[in-house]
Amino acid sequence: MAKKTSRKRRKQRQRAARPEPAVPPEAAATMERGYARSRARDDAIRASLQPLRPGERPGAVTVGAIAAALLAVAQVIALIVSYDSSKPREVL
Repeated sequence: MAKKTSRKRRKQRQRAARPEPAVPPEAAATMERGYARSRARDDAIRASLQPLRPGERPGAVTVGAIAAALLAVAQVIALIVSYDSSKPREVL
C-alpha cells in the first residue's frame, strides 16, 4: 500500500519542481533605478534630521514609559489584593 503524503509536502515538492521565473533585464534595470531613487531620497531625509542632544528623548518614548510604569503599578496592586477578573464582582 502506498504511503500518502500530506498536502503541504505535495505543494512544497510542486513549488520546488517549478523553475524560477526569469526577470527580464529591463525589469531588473527599472527595479535598480527605483531602489537607487529611494536610497537617494532616504539619504537626503536622514541628512536633514537634527540629532537629539545627550539625555533628550522623544515625547512618545516618555509617554510610553509613564504608561508602562502605571500599568506595572496597577498589576502589583491587583496582585496584592488578589484581584481576579474572571470572577464576578461582589457588591459590598
